[in-house]
This record gives sequence, C-alpha cells and structure tokens, in this order.
Amino acid sequence: MFSPAKLGLALSLALFACGATLLMGQQKPAASQPSNAPVELTGREMFRAYCASCHGEDARGHGPTTQALKIAPPDLTQLARQNKGIFPANYVNNVIVHGINTPAHGSADMPVWGPVFVGLNDQRTVVVHVSRLSEYIGTLQAK
Repeated sequence: MFSPAKLGLALSLALFACGATLLMGQQKPAASQPSNAPVELTGREMFRAYCASCHGEDARGHGPTTQALKIAPPDLTQLARQNKGIFPANYVNNVIVHGINTPAHGSADMPVWGPVFVGLNDQRTVVVHVSRLSEYIGTLQAK
C-alpha cells in the first residue's frame, strides 16, 4: 500500500507533533469566539507550537524532544523531494487531522491535531489551521 519512503514519511509525520502534546498541557484554553471570527495564528506560529519540539525550528527533525523518541522525527524539508518534487499537501493535511495508520509499526506517536483544532473553535477553524500549517511546511521544502 505504501512504499518504504512513504511509510518513513508517514512515521515521520506521526512524530511531527509529539512534542506539541507537552505544549498543549501547558496552554490555557482558547477563549470562545464567534464562528466567523478570524483565525489569528500563522502557519509558522502553529509549527512552533505543535511541531518544532520534535521536528525542530528548521523542520529537519532535530527538535529538543528527539532524544526521548524511539524513532527520530523525519526531515520535513524533504517531503517534496520524496514525492517527485511535488509537495504532498493533501497527504500532509490528512496526517495532521487523522494521524497515520501503520499497524506494522504500532500506534502512531504523533498526536492527531484535528480534534484539538475542533476544540479551539469550529470546522472552519480546523480547515484554516490545517491549511496554514501545511502551507507553511510547504515553504520549508529543500530546493
């Protein structure tokens, strides 16, 4: 179903938000906003909050929590290169929202962010958060 490269990518993305779980426990709940309120967070800000602890500020997989992980986080700057030069935005969006199902490798260590984003506001917010985060990761791709 998945090639070894895609499995590696999937596992990498699974670890993508591992450290963010630690951050989530320390954050204050978001104030409720009307569903038409603008979403304030940029993709970079979300990456720092949810991803950088595992993937590092530069997204190369060297975040401060990597020593505690069984599998090193992937280098997210290589996603396009591993996909014939095309950034796999739909795949990244899906992993952020639903996680990765890799039974041969056990449960995914990466937190699933879709439910967290839903808790912040509404479905529109989920779409905007995931899109901004994915778009930002797309800008980090190695040339």
